[in-house]
Amino acid sequence: MKFIHTADWHLGKKLREHSLIDDQQYILNEFLKLVDNEKPELIIIAGDIYDSRIPPVDAINLFDEVLTKLLLEKKIPVLCIAGNHDDSSRLNFGSKMFDKLNFHMRSKISSDMEPIIFNDEYGEIYFSPIPYFYPSIVREKFDFPSNNYMTYDDAAKIIIEAARSKIPNNKRSVAIAHLFIKGSVRSESEVQMVGGIDEINAAHFADYNYTALGHLHQPQNRGNNVRYSGSLLKYSFDEEHQNKVIDIVEIDKFGKCKLPDKPYKLTPKRDVRTVTGLLDDILQKEPSSNDYILAKLQDENPYNAGEKLRSALFPNLLGVEIVSEREIRESLKLQQREHLNDAQLFEEFFNDMTGRRMNDEERALFMDCFNELKAQS
Repeated sequence: MKFIHTADWHLGKKLREHSLIDDQQYILNEFLKLVDNEKPELIIIAGDIYDSRIPPVDAINLFDEVLTKLLLEKKIPVLCIAGNHDDSSRLNFGSKMFDKLNFHMRSKISSDMEPIIFNDEYGEIYFSPIPYFYPSIVREKFDFPSNNYMTYDDAAKIIIEAARSKIPNNKRSVAIAHLFIKGSVRSESEVQMVGGIDEINAAHFADYNYTALGHLHQPQNRGNNVRYSGSLLKYSFDEEHQNKVIDIVEIDKFGKCKLPDKPYKLTPKRDVRTVTGLLDDILQKEPSSNDYILAKLQDENPYNAGEKLRSALFPNLLGVEIVSEREIRESLKLQQREHLNDAQLFEEFFNDMTGRRMNDEERALFMDCFNELKAQS
């Protein structure tokens, strides 16, 4: 079976008070072209369909339009779960009726955690939908004493064990969940809980052949076939260097899952990016662009900067910030470090702390210690 894994559409999203509905319409048209080319047998949307619990009408209409094309025109089943931005009660409307149309919406945690079963030429594949949850809901649904403290990780373990109990041994299975896996990379547009109390261990999903995750906007792997597909578009300026992708997954008769060597990238109508420098330099050197722009200026007190940049170069300028040269150097250093491995990161840390580079003996000592710790983990 071939299926598409996507998540975090956030329909109705605003970027610095600017509506992105036009951009979302464009990128979903590109998504539909991908569907035509790839001809998947199922589409999974792993939560945060909307950006708010009461989405604007144009966001609802856009989702309705996409579903109509997928379900009625292309005859492709769609499996959705609710995310933390969605309203579970509103999304639950008509779910039993929509099941008959092959639109499977699961927005609420239940004690039975029944799977949805699809078939390919090799037999049944069991899909476990796990919408966003709070421990208090899990405690209530599974009749746990209210005075017993339950963490998000405890709750996830209970839910997943309940879901696994409904899947026969040796059957292929896929989990769909909207949650935060410990050690994952967040973006500033995502809700963050103090102290990482929402962290969940990826090992809970070990028995699934693939886990399709939503919640985090950067595409990333969090274990053996435990994967975030990432958001549909860039939804904050700290996401500007992220590559947004659509995951196309193939599961064979043995349950082995394969993704393309190169993820499929959709090209947005407008990019989200930052330009940095002196105002006059930017006005003279930067080409005009319809991208969403954040200007970080090194001038101490630039006069009428926003209006000048908007009228001359960037009609979709969304902000102007004044930054020091030191802040710019630090920002560039952070961007460069995103591409370093563990040894290179430690060497940068050593250089920052001591003011000198590591010698060969120190480098060898670090690698011995690092490999020993890695073997123990």
